[in-house]
Amino acid sequence: MSGINYGLNMVEGVIEGLVWGLNKKLDTPDLFVVQLIDKLPPLNITASTAPLMDEETDLISVWLDGRFVDNSATTPFVPVNDYAAVRNTDKKQMEQIFIHQSMVDSLLFSLYSTGKTIKADANIKAQLLQIFFELGQHYGAEEIDFYLGLSFDQTAGEPVQFDTEKGIEIGKMAAGGLKTNLVISCTNSTITTPERAVEMNFELAANIDAAWNSFVIDASISDPSISKTNVTYDLVGLDYHAYDTLLTTVLVGMSDDFNIKHQGGINLIAKYPTLGFISGLARNTIVSPDIQEQFLYAGFKWISDLGQAEELVRQFVQ
Repeated sequence: MSGINYGLNMVEGVIEGLVWGLNKKLDTPDLFVVQLIDKLPPLNITASTAPLMDEETDLISVWLDGRFVDNSATTPFVPVNDYAAVRNTDKKQMEQIFIHQSMVDSLLFSLYSTGKTIKADANIKAQLLQIFFELGQHYGAEEIDFYLGLSFDQTAGEPVQFDTEKGIEIGKMAAGGLKTNLVISCTNSTITTPERAVEMNFELAANIDAAWNSFVIDASISDPSISKTNVTYDLVGLDYHAYDTLLTTVLVGMSDDFNIKHQGGINLIAKYPTLGFISGLARNTIVSPDIQEQFLYAGFKWISDLGQAEELVRQFVQ
């Protein structure tokens, strides 16, 4: 056992050396950014303070900026938060990660004016034809296909917020909801390239209660709403519509369909049996916005934290 203790002490010394080197690398006035994938802007992982290794608790704490930055200027899209995370002390998860809402807001900021177009499925198509019957008359209700282009405008405040009671709040700012632009393009048998037919903007808001608990994902959408709809382009001559009410009804229907489909949660182990091995190593895994205000909390307890690793060493030595 003395040889094992010597080895453990040596490993501890190596870790301390690595942490010291990490301190020097990260504790710098210059931005330290990484490119996670090509489609995303760089992520600022500059340390706001040097990492800390606590000998009494054997904890290593690392604080990283975590905001996405502009590609050209390498400046963060949103201001730094002044709200510090507090370690969870219930001992259910030893390894803990706190993601502040400013990280998600900075990612959304980078996507402003970056449009994404999707083809409407049969269900959405049927609802759009009920609201915009003029499009069915113009393009032919039987042969029309819809293409929906979405983009967002910058709004004062934080468009995505983590709340311990309401979950993930979208568009719940004092200045109004998330400013959204919608472009409806259409095709039929003669117009094969999507043609811009209607363009509008509105304010979007919703709550998403989502969490990961021991490899089961639970998610539901509540209180979706669309308000202050304004038509900015009209190719076909639309009649008056109560757009706020009609579009909110569509959004509520989509949310209800999602909630019913996923009311039992998504069991990832049942879906991907190979994850059963990982779940045995990482216990009590949780990802949730319900633990601490403004933060998405992620934590787990590694099998070695349970004391079982030491027991395995003893059995091997004997």
